[in-house]
Amino acid sequence: MIIRDKNNNLIVDAPVTQKTTRVFRLMESNYVFLSFNYPLFLNIKKGSYIEHEGQKFYCIRNQQPVELKTENGYLYELYFDAVEYWLKTRRFYYSGQGYKEFSFSYTASIDLFAQIIITNANDRFDSTWQFSIGEEVVSRQESITFKARTIFEACTEIANVFETEWWLTSAGETHTIHFGSLMVGNAIEVRKGEIVKDFPVRKGDDSEYGTRFYIYGSTENLPSNYGIAWMHAIDSLAENRLRMPGSQDYIDAWENLADEDVVEQIVRFDAIKPLHNYEVTAVTTDTVNIMEFPGESDIYYWIEVADLLVSFYQGIPPDLLITFESGALNGYSFKPSYVSQWDNNKMKLVPIKDEETGIVLPNVAMAPAVGDKFSISGVDVPQVRVELAEAQLLAAG
Repeated sequence: MIIRDKNNNLIVDAPVTQKTTRVFRLMESNYVFLSFNYPLFLNIKKGSYIEHEGQKFYCIRNQQPVELKTENGYLYELYFDAVEYWLKTRRFYYSGQGYKEFSFSYTASIDLFAQIIITNANDRFDSTWQFSIGEEVVSRQESITFKARTIFEACTEIANVFETEWWLTSAGETHTIHFGSLMVGNAIEVRKGEIVKDFPVRKGDDSEYGTRFYIYGSTENLPSNYGIAWMHAIDSLAENRLRMPGSQDYIDAWENLADEDVVEQIVRFDAIKPLHNYEVTAVTTDTVNIMEFPGESDIYYWIEVADLLVSFYQGIPPDLLITFESGALNGYSFKPSYVSQWDNNKMKLVPIKDEETGIVLPNVAMAPAVGDKFSISGVDVPQVRVELAEAQLLAAG
C-alpha cells in the first residue's frame, strides 16, 4: 500500500500484512491500520496519506517506529484516518453579524442544519477539498442548542435529534455528507485476513489538545448592543460573550500554522468582563427634610469619583443601581437621583430603609467615605471599559 507525503511524494510501498485492518464505525471512526516491518527508518509525518477504494486516509500525527532488537529494521504501526477525522479538529459555528458564534440555538429542518455543516467545512479546510450534502430524508423541524461542538460532534448531535444517522463519502477531493440510514457492518477488511473482532486500540486522548484557540470572556456586563447575534429573526440566538479586540477571532500556538496542524479549541475566561466600578473621591451632604422618609432623616449624601463615565439628562434609568463593595455601606445598593459627569462626577444617593433594622441609610454612623469602592449596574458599560476588557482578554490568551 503506497504511502505518500502531503506533497504527493512517494515514501514507501508498504507491505499489507495479516494485521492490516480497515475499521468503520458509523458516526464514530473510519480509519486504516497498517502494521509492517521495514529495514529502513521512514519519516512519516502528519499529512501523509494512503489511498484505498478511491478514498484518501491521512496520517494525523507524526509517526515513530519501534526499532527491532532481534532483527534489523523497524516495526511500523500506523493509523490513517478518513476525512471525517478532520471534522473533529474544527469547531462548529454559526456566522451572525460578522462573528463566528460557537454557542448558539437554532430551529430548522435537517437540510438547513446540513447546509451550515457544509458552510463550516468548506470555510475551514484547504480549497482543494469541496464538501456538499447528500439527499436528506427527514423533513420536520427541530431545535438544537450547540455549545462549542466540533463539526463532527455537531453532525452526530443533528443526527441524534432527528433520529437518523450520518456518514461521509469521498471521491478524490470531493466529499459528501449524508443524513439518513446506512446499512453496513462494523468493520471492513482491506485485503488480507478475516475481519478481526478485536480492533487495534488507539492510544492517547487528544480531546484537550489544541493549536488554534478561540478566546472568549464573560457574558456579564456587556452593552445591550454588543455583538448582537440574532440570526434569521427568531430561528437562532447565539450566546453573547466578550471577544478579543477588532476582528481577531483566534490565537495560534505558533506562527504559520499548517492546515493539517490546526486543532481548534474554545477557551473561556469567565472572570474577564467589562467593569463599571469606581472609587469614592469626595463626599458631601445636604441637610434637608428627606422626602422619602420625612421625620426620620434629614441628610442627603452626594458622592464624587475621578472618572465617572455616565451622565443622564432625560431621567435616570429605572434599573440603575449603585452597589457598595467596601466600607460601612458594603453590600447595600442605592438608586441615585442625580448622575452627572459634568458636575464634578457627582451622584446623589436616594436613602433606603434597612429591612432588618428599620434604620434609614446612609446616616451619620453608616455613611459613604473617601476610598469606598462601588459598582454601577442597570446601564450599559462605557465603551472605553469594554475595550479595556477586550485588551485584557487578548493578553490572557
